[in-house]
Amino acid sequence: MTAVTNLSGVIPDGFPGQRMLVVPRPRVREALAHPGTAHLVVTDCGYFPQAHSHGRVRQSPIPQAVVILCVKGKGWCVTAAGRFAVTAGQVIILPPHQAHSYGADSDDPWTLWWLHLDGSDLEGFLSFAGMTISAPVRTLSDMYATVSLVAEVIQWMERDTTDSSLLSAAGAAWHLMALLASDRASAGGRATLLSGRLTTCEATSPSE
Repeated sequence: MTAVTNLSGVIPDGFPGQRMLVVPRPRVREALAHPGTAHLVVTDCGYFPQAHSHGRVRQSPIPQAVVILCVKGKGWCVTAAGRFAVTAGQVIILPPHQAHSYGADSDDPWTLWWLHLDGSDLEGFLSFAGMTISAPVRTLSDMYATVSLVAEVIQWMERDTTDSSLLSAAGAAWHLMALLASDRASAGGRATLLSGRLTTCEATSPSE
């Protein structure tokens, strides 16, 4: 098992041109109790361009899942399962309640879009898609679609944290997680959402 060790000289935010939103935790608790956002809520999100010396170490796990889209440059992440390289066109999905660390490559620092997620249906998404600490990195099938959805999340969160904006952001995040889950499902089955729950349907021909 690989230890998630402390890092020196890394910074979590404060990059030129960045966008970052953090929902106050009392407001997050309210959203998790609201029928519209109890299933999935975005608690934090942002965009960090060419993030030199970026990095985070979480020895104490957080209750949110962390999703990081690398669109340029390189980076890495560490979980209890080991160290994983990240390149442009890949996504990191770090499950909640797990210690982890991640950071930008020192020679070719990444540009990333990211968000943190919570909610009652989050575990179902992660389980269905095989998003675990043993397989935290995967290649995106459609980077532009996924980036567009994270950008939509940020746009809603920049507006305000009213029920309407949080619900709209949650809708874009739901679509994002469905795309990430369907990347894995496409190999042998199709993902479908029924009554707010993710289930697996029997695989059909590509023409259907």
